[in-house]
Amino acid sequence: MDRETQNQIIKMSEIAIEARQKANEENGLTIENYHVFMIDQLNLFLLKKIVKKNGYPKKGNLQKNAVFHFAHLLKDVSELDLSFVKECLRNSYIPEKYRK
Repeated sequence: MDRETQNQIIKMSEIAIEARQKANEENGLTIENYHVFMIDQLNLFLLKKIVKKNGYPKKGNLQKNAVFHFAHLLKDVSELDLSFVKECLRNSYIPEKYRK
């Protein structure tokens, strides 16, 4: 997987983490919760595009930081498309420590 795609994965994850942190600071249902939902929807779409174009991440074709962020994104979108996430987990190299 090329460096540009890996950087995209990292940036997607960082944006999602920041949005979740903001949403957690608020009480009740706020606009921040909708931001998280929309980010998850977009990230799911982008992850599917990345996997379709590049295949599943395999050992050696992602830097360690990108593997962590890929796994984090899968966790975030798991409620939106569990079958896609399971398929990625079956076919991707994701160390056990990131699968929790």
